[in-house]
Amino acid sequence: MASLYVYALTDAPIAGWADDDRAIETIPVGRFFAVCEHRPAAPAVSEAELRRQHEIVLRIAESAPAMLPARFGSLVDDAELARILHDRADVVLTALDRVRGHVQMTVRIAVEGSQPAGGEETARSPALQGCSPTGSGRAYLQERFRQAVPDTPPRARVPLNAVKKWVADERRTARGTGMITLYHLVRRADVQKYKDALGHADVPGMRVSGPWPAFAFAPDLWI
Repeated sequence: MASLYVYALTDAPIAGWADDDRAIETIPVGRFFAVCEHRPAAPAVSEAELRRQHEIVLRIAESAPAMLPARFGSLVDDAELARILHDRADVVLTALDRVRGHVQMTVRIAVEGSQPAGGEETARSPALQGCSPTGSGRAYLQERFRQAVPDTPPRARVPLNAVKKWVADERRTARGTGMITLYHLVRRADVQKYKDALGHADVPGMRVSGPWPAFAFAPDLWI
């Protein structure tokens, strides 16, 4: 069995290339394609390796209309990869369709007060999940979301509301204290309008970056 270091999944092949000492290639795995390299072990975590992987994923995103970045360290043998993609094919197909033609915009906002304990918490708003609970079920979901990630500061709500029409999906995270991060899935065609709307807003403590590949919207398949 071959050990594959996976950078991303796509639903169409892209041309491979040589990245210094690495041969990046696309291999078919069932109905999907893995953009990967053959190597016996995952690279050690370092700023240089993280930066290098990020650059490789950016290049993949330039060629693939729909792609799901793999997390750093995604080393798997070819048989196990085939099993994972077979067992979770519906999840991968749904995610690929969701991100097709979209990119990720990232908004970081400094907040006051403490955040949930236990490191980083991630949540999706019930409204953005596409669910419509009623009565006590709706209140429960809203309370769980509120507890997981705090509300955006009042100073940021007006510009964030202004870009909602371009946001297809959202993730939020809170890490430690003092910062929340919003990941917005935005159509490529709407990126400039999104950036202009937030760029004209003078909100202290708010930083906007992107467009990026849809890192926050890729399912974690390696667990």
